Amino acid sequence: MRAPHGRLWVLRTLVGLLLLAALAVLVTGLASRRGQRALELEEAGRQAKAVLAEIQDLLTRHPDFLFPDAKRSLEKYRNLAPRGQAKALAAIRRLHVELEESAVARATGGKPGGERWQELLRYKTFSPNGFRDLYESLAARRIPPQAPAPAVTGEAASDGRIARLARARGYRLHPEADPVALVDAGGGRDLQPMALVDLQRLVAGAAAAGVRLELVSGFRSVARQRAIFLSALAENARERIGRAYSPGEIAAGAADAALEATLAASAPPGFSRHHTGLALDLNDPSTGRPFTEFGSSPAYRWIAADNYLNAKRSGFIPSYPPGASAQGPDPEPWEFVWVGETLLASTHPASH
Repeated sequence: MRAPHGRLWVLRTLVGLLLLAALAVLVTGLASRRGQRALELEEAGRQAKAVLAEIQDLLTRHPDFLFPDAKRSLEKYRNLAPRGQAKALAAIRRLHVELEESAVARATGGKPGGERWQELLRYKTFSPNGFRDLYESLAARRIPPQAPAPAVTGEAASDGRIARLARARGYRLHPEADPVALVDAGGGRDLQPMALVDLQRLVAGAAAAGVRLELVSGFRSVARQRAIFLSALAENARERIGRAYSPGEIAAGAADAALEATLAASAPPGFSRHHTGLALDLNDPSTGRPFTEFGSSPAYRWIAADNYLNAKRSGFIPSYPPGASAQGPDPEPWEFVWVGETLLASTHPASH
């Protein structure tokens, strides 16, 4: 008579065990989903941080363009905790796309979604002072900014004044390349090997487009630059006082006007980018004009189009572009400097 009660007890026990198992599965599932959500937020946070870095890079590369709304938004998102940044990932991505479209359009004249838009996005764009700042950041790694400048006149006081005036214009010291490491680019013009390889690519690309490029100058020693600078200074002095300035007059400031005129076109020794073996002067031989008129040539229009896209394809940027301030000499359309294509190739976050 007691068997049914035993079966009932067993049944209740089984039901209880099943309920406990179901509860365990539910709790495990909830924990798993919470863990998965935490992992997703962590990954979204990493992506948000990467996109914010891209936004900052865009602003850094285009200092001449005003983007007040983007700067405020960037600051707002940066002030969020990592979890908040993760949740704002979609909005951060939209900000990046909008800022990039605006910056690239202003730098190149292109239109978002236009026929060549994707090609324009393949390389980083820069405003004039962005080009300047890019090279300055690279140059700062090669030589201390306040390292002693090479002698010009041989008198410490006059040489110090020349160096101060040069630095005030934006000139920076550059290391002199080891001549043994240079290669002949033809006509006695030497370059660093990587710059020569990419120059050859640049010349070939120009030829394919029906324009001609000619190397005018490459590496220049400190001694050679001293001779160039002193010759230019003497010429400017003769135009003003009919003779060269003495070191004492230079030190006293009497030669400042002649020095400024000279610095507008010539670097003092130690301050020329040609010392590195990475800078070069170009000309378009089809015009029959001197290289100082390169800026009005078909070759220059080709190389400078779309924010110097053709130059960047071969790893070059303009040394002294129009529109940049405190860069040393006046703009020199003929001078380009090698920084490498890898540095100039665009990198996009996952949203692209």
